[in-house]
Amino acid sequence: MTEHMRPAAQLDVQCALGRCMLSLQQDEHLLKALLAQHERTGSIDTLDAEQAARRDRLANLTLGSLAKVLFETVVVPEGFECERLPTHPTPPDQPLFAISFRLAFAPDRLADLRAQVEELVLMRNELVHHFIQRFDLWTDEGCATALRHLQDSHALIRQHHEQLREWIHSLDASRAQAAAFLASKAFEDLFVNGIAPDGHIAWPASGIVCVLREAARALSQDGWTPLAAAREWLRARHPEQTPEKYGRRSWPQVLHDSRMFELVYRPQEGGAKAAWFRERPVRG
Repeated sequence: MTEHMRPAAQLDVQCALGRCMLSLQQDEHLLKALLAQHERTGSIDTLDAEQAARRDRLANLTLGSLAKVLFETVVVPEGFECERLPTHPTPPDQPLFAISFRLAFAPDRLADLRAQVEELVLMRNELVHHFIQRFDLWTDEGCATALRHLQDSHALIRQHHEQLREWIHSLDASRAQAAAFLASKAFEDLFVNGIAPDGHIAWPASGIVCVLREAARALSQDGWTPLAAAREWLRARHPEQTPEKYGRRSWPQVLHDSRMFELVYRPQEGGAKAAWFRERPVRG
């Protein structure tokens, strides 16, 4: 059949097929954005590079491959856990952190979601590879059947598009909540000072123990540090670190309760005693 003899509806089929292809590409774009942004890992200096590398790994993946990654990392079973810190070499003098956002579902719901995404992938492959084999686009009846199929396909694509938008909205809301927590006093107390919301103190990593170690190294005399000198040193350099922040009345109480230091009292002129401290030796 010559070009001028093709059914007029064939152009409608071409437009409908193009609309489906564009919508599928939009879905792929949203899916790549979701997979690229759902976690951040690394150190302060490597965060941007880690994010760029993740985007590069996703850039050329097909919809089927993206769907596989989706159900391995973001849409997961309830109780899902995995190692998120980077496994490649990172700067030894910088702390590493990982933050990940996931959508966890019960087994039945997860199976339904997986089936829906697999249906989308199969539809995409059929439209790309087998569409003109399935429909006779040189007859009016064939074009009409193809148009109905494309309309149904586009409706399904839009349904998945809205699902992806909902997931990304949930991700954005979770990231906003996480950012608010990271900027809060509760996070500073936990991450910097080692004070949990329930009041428990992780003494070895607490802020006050860290600055006491600094003072001990700076003011040591034959391995011991005068507490009075350390107190003045800390007041000048770390005024925010006080015993009261940790629910203690005095520096000697901090030294005792932390169990990270030895504390002795040495006599001085006039008969009074002065407090000296040092880090406890590490036992092998």
